[in-house]
Amino acid sequence: MGADGPGHLLIFGFGYSARALAPLAIAAGWRVTATKRDPSSVPEGRASYKSVRIVAPEDAAGVLGEATHLLVSAPPLPPSTGQACDPLLRILGGKLPSGGLRWIGYFSTTGVYGDRGGGWVDEDTEPAPTGPRGRRRLDAERE
Repeated sequence: MGADGPGHLLIFGFGYSARALAPLAIAAGWRVTATKRDPSSVPEGRASYKSVRIVAPEDAAGVLGEATHLLVSAPPLPPSTGQACDPLLRILGGKLPSGGLRWIGYFSTTGVYGDRGGGWVDEDTEPAPTGPRGRRRLDAERE
């Protein structure tokens, strides 16, 4: 959040963690748009989702021009020759547009860091994925 207050948060991938975050952002005054593969599958009657604008992932490119903040929460796609593993980058042809984004965040997973025996993991921890899903997530993060 900048000095000029909350902005417009685009959440790419309205899964479990993003659904927990959205009501907090709305309560703090943010405008929230989120992508979901099936926009009609958002549970009816959930007060915490009523203020979230839901769009299909392929419509994210159009919403990016309105957003001030971007949170990528969607899981990576299986590798495809010459295409990005990150689903947003694949939709955008491998490149985020320049413009009004002031912040970009990326939800990771513990699978990227491997078993640390209960030790802390932070931004300086070297990734050590142990399985295919963790490796795909790391590849998508690096993109």
